[in-house]
Amino acid sequence: LAAGTACGSLFTWRRSQAVLKEWNEHTERISSIAACGQVVVSGGFDRKVIINSSDAKTIALHGPHNSHFVDPKHIRCVAICPSHIAAGGSSGIVYVWARDTLELVQELKFHTKEVRAVQIARGIVISAAEDGAVVLWSITSGEPLFHFTQPDGSPLPPVYALAMQGFLVVAGDETGRAWTWSWRTDSEPAAHLDGIQVHTRAINALALQHITSADHVPSDQPGLCEDVWAVSASSDNKVRVWSCATGVVHR
Repeated sequence: LAAGTACGSLFTWRRSQAVLKEWNEHTERISSIAACGQVVVSGGFDRKVIINSSDAKTIALHGPHNSHFVDPKHIRCVAICPSHIAAGGSSGIVYVWARDTLELVQELKFHTKEVRAVQIARGIVISAAEDGAVVLWSITSGEPLFHFTQPDGSPLPPVYALAMQGFLVVAGDETGRAWTWSWRTDSEPAAHLDGIQVHTRAINALALQHITSADHVPSDQPGLCEDVWAVSASSDNKVRVWSCATGVVHR
């Protein structure tokens, strides 16, 4: 378990032993954390992206021009997978590093406003920003594969939250609406929920869970929305659980 604070401290707990560790590498508020195995990545308003490992080692990733200051103003979001680390911030650029070398391998440029959410897996990055654009990128080429949009092709309202489960992508916008798509690299994304009103104010966080139970037979294509529930947290001070297939709020 990991938590970041407004003063820049990062705390981690081992669930089996309840052992607490504290890192104080950030000098300003930690805005985002992500974990993969025994590694926690944190991004903050001090413009840094820092790797914190279980052996208490810390490494500040180098940004453009070999600087420890990755973004001109602040880092808003981070993500990590077994092969790569990604971060986005005020500049609208998504930065991608290789985990084995810690080398900055891509600067993904499309967004015109602050990047608020990023997800990474299987050689792709998905980013969402205040410009309403939700973009799926190839890490290898550094080029957008396609854009997730409203049915008429226009951008979404500013997007503050993003989650991915298999080939399912869920976005939450500043108006409290949720959007879901499924995607494949060889075809355009298919929309499932077009701006369903889940909250009355901005959705700030999303998490997905693939459901398997005796009375619910899972799909043979994991990650499709029929088998996935979302948990969303909002500025309306509510946390909701809802179906990614129907948008029905369960609680």
